[in-house]
Amino acid sequence: MAIRVRIRSRVSKPRRGFFTLTAEPRLKQDGPLRGYLDYVVFTACTTDGLQMWHADKSGNLIADFSALVSPLTAIEIVKELYLGRTVALPGRYRIENLRGRFGFPDTPESFG
Repeated sequence: MAIRVRIRSRVSKPRRGFFTLTAEPRLKQDGPLRGYLDYVVFTACTTDGLQMWHADKSGNLIADFSALVSPLTAIEIVKELYLGRTVALPGRYRIENLRGRFGFPDTPESFG
């Protein structure tokens, strides 16, 4: 007699108003600072769509990332960006957490 076991994995559906964030560094291509971080391209994916924008490194990236993840994780993320590696932030966050951070376009026509 065979015993059948079914295991159902719970896949969470993205909720409205939440996003996943990916940060892709762009390094300087020429000049004496070749290979250094120039700016970061952010991609936020929600149930409503995808939004991309870029942010100069003039702000405090560690403080901005610390609003989403722990300070130690934020430092590791910034280190990876300076090394030229793309980073996908763990978890999902509310759209309001982006307002005023990372050069996010804070306009009414922005998604969310």
